Amino acid sequence: MYHSHVSAGEILVVGNKALKYEQLSTRQLRAIYMGNARHFDVQPLNYPKSHPLRTIFNLRVIGYTEQRIQTFWAQMMFTGKGYPPDTLKSESAAAAFLMNSTNAVAFIDSSSVGKVEECCKILHRFHYDAPK
Repeated sequence: MYHSHVSAGEILVVGNKALKYEQLSTRQLRAIYMGNARHFDVQPLNYPKSHPLRTIFNLRVIGYTEQRIQTFWAQMMFTGKGYPPDTLKSESAAAAFLMNSTNAVAFIDSSSVGKVEECCKILHRFHYDAPK
């Protein structure tokens, strides 16, 4: 279960230590999460629409609201051009997935880094303010 309120903090994008990338830029992450970077061979992981980290990530990294992203993916699926990232229900579920996947990436709150530090490396970090 996740909190309905997120205060100011830091979000980390993490991947398995075996992932061939040492860091990913905001532009690269946007391309990966929007299905425009298949050449990266990276599987993006996401959270349910109501998860507060997803809202922050969408606005800060993707640059779109949830509604705009849903419209984009509906069009992509309708035309057969792509599918949205897999959705996991929690940061703990993402951590478990990352332990066994050498090509997946996920974003977590920095306070959860203990869940992934043995198996993962930090690929990107960004600060955020609490949503108003």
